[in-house]
Amino acid sequence: MLTDDPYGLYGSLQGLLCRGRIYLLTNLDMCFESMVRLLFVLAVFFISATPVAAAAELKVGLAAIRSGDYLAALSVFRPLAKQGDARAQYQLGQIYSQGRGVPKDYELAAEWYRKAAKHGHVEAQFDLGALYRRGVGVPHSNELAVKWWRKASDAGDPVAQSALGEMYIKGDGVPRDIVQAYKWYMLAMPRSANGRVQWDAVDMRALTKCLTNKQRSVAQRLVRKWIVEQKPLIK
Repeated sequence: MLTDDPYGLYGSLQGLLCRGRIYLLTNLDMCFESMVRLLFVLAVFFISATPVAAAAELKVGLAAIRSGDYLAALSVFRPLAKQGDARAQYQLGQIYSQGRGVPKDYELAAEWYRKAAKHGHVEAQFDLGALYRRGVGVPHSNELAVKWWRKASDAGDPVAQSALGEMYIKGDGVPRDIVQAYKWYMLAMPRSANGRVQWDAVDMRALTKCLTNKQRSVAQRLVRKWIVEQKPLIK
């Protein structure tokens, strides 16, 4: 340490070094904060841009299917499906189940339907249930058909609701319960496709003859309860 410093150079040097450290630390903090802000902006951009880009690619894939260019559609859907896009997974299931541009492969179709169904894709849930009902691509299981149709039904799909009603009429995969069957048909009819409405109407008329007034009242209460509980969840 310097003890003889008549010109105060040592003190000035210490002051400069101290100010230099403060400046450096301050600017490092500013750089770090700027970097964090930049990373945050980039993350928001990519998170918001990804669904938009995926939706645009899906449109390209669907257009390719409409034009009959199934290989082009596959090239679009496969990468998206592997990234976890349920819509693309469902489309791959459709391609393989219908043999569009590829040999029919119900096992692969079931695999892609299952992936999409687990992500909450309603049509995939119904189609996977239908494969279990038929025993195509998967082992025959009325219980698993009911499982997936119930998920689709609770999401408000009228075709699944009709199918579930039929299962209750026949006692397939569930105990026979005409009250539950009536409930699901009542929910399905207002929103079913025209052909399905006519089919449901026949079953509804037959069921109505089998039900007592008390059973119809119970079914109507179940319908109201379902609407209250599930309507906020239906997109």
